[in-house]
Amino acid sequence: MRSAYARGEGVDQDQLLSTSHFAASQWRDAVKSLQGPKLIKLDEDQRWRLGRDLKTVTLWQLVQVFPENVLRKS
Repeated sequence: MRSAYARGEGVDQDQLLSTSHFAASQWRDAVKSLQGPKLIKLDEDQRWRLGRDLKTVTLWQLVQVFPENVLRKS
């Protein structure tokens, strides 16, 4: 998706599903989580695009998007 972003292109859902680490059943939840902080967006052609330059996204922002996947050390 980053290379498509650099070229000003979007990617379709099938492309994202084939390269993602999410099961199809998790896809909708992942999309909602990424849309909230405007990390991804769906354009008028129904293609997904990065909503922000990834250089501006911090690790902390990603942790907040998917906090259930971050393990705490006890």
